[in-house]
Amino acid sequence: MLLYGRFYGSINIGSEKGDRYIENTYENKSSIYIDKIFDVNFDLSKKNLKKNRNGLGLYIVSSLLKNYKIKYRATQGDSSFKFEIELNR
Repeated sequence: MLLYGRFYGSINIGSEKGDRYIENTYENKSSIYIDKIFDVNFDLSKKNLKKNRNGLGLYIVSSLLKNYKIKYRATQGDSSFKFEIELNR
């Protein structure tokens, strides 16, 4: 289920130099607080009417990656957010 994709937006999943990434387009750059994105309860949709979300997704992913000492990062472009996982290094 896609929760945060914009209408006619795109999600790119791929590999560069052995790393994996997921890139998602968005309209409002100011709506993403990149320094808080891995915190517990972070949720882009809090302003929406949809409920039943707890904001644990990237927090759980980052906790698992830290546990296995796998490097990861989130970057923000003018119209996209990119989550990268470093592999084979």
